[in-house]
Amino acid sequence: MKKQYILTIICLLICTNTFAQSNRNSVYVEIGGNGGAYSINYDRLFILSQQLRFAPRIGISWLGSDRFTAPIEANLLLGKNSDSKNFAEFGLGTTIVSKKSKNINGFTLSDEIIDEKGMNALLSSRLGFRHQKPQGGFMYRIGFTLLYNSYPIDHKFIPFGGVSLGYTF
Repeated sequence: MKKQYILTIICLLICTNTFAQSNRNSVYVEIGGNGGAYSINYDRLFILSQQLRFAPRIGISWLGSDRFTAPIEANLLLGKNSDSKNFAEFGLGTTIVSKKSKNINGFTLSDEIIDEKGMNALLSSRLGFRHQKPQGGFMYRIGFTLLYNSYPIDHKFIPFGGVSLGYTF
């Protein structure tokens, strides 16, 4: 019985050490992109294989006392191997827009695209590059984003780009 406890403790220490080798939390500011003019974001990296990572993201952008956007996105990162620090980034998500947010990436939104609750959700996609070291520290991203609005307006597709700077821990 004592051997089982010792073996369990050794396994836990090895597993904890394995998980500690990669810093997976990132906080960053994105200029442009899914959030509009800017957004403050958090994402968490999940390692799926040596080359593939999954990074769900949530953010917020305040555009005044009662205006905001909130990008929510699921990103796949493709790297060369488990030690990669450079990734191709592919993402799909949504951006929640408050009623009084009339301007997204330079496009003025009309009252018709906001529902009676004062909200709208734009679909979003991302294609980009991400630099994030496994041991943490400074990270950055650059990407092309495309927002889709299902409401009947002139600009159904809103193309834009974004640059993110942040820290991984």
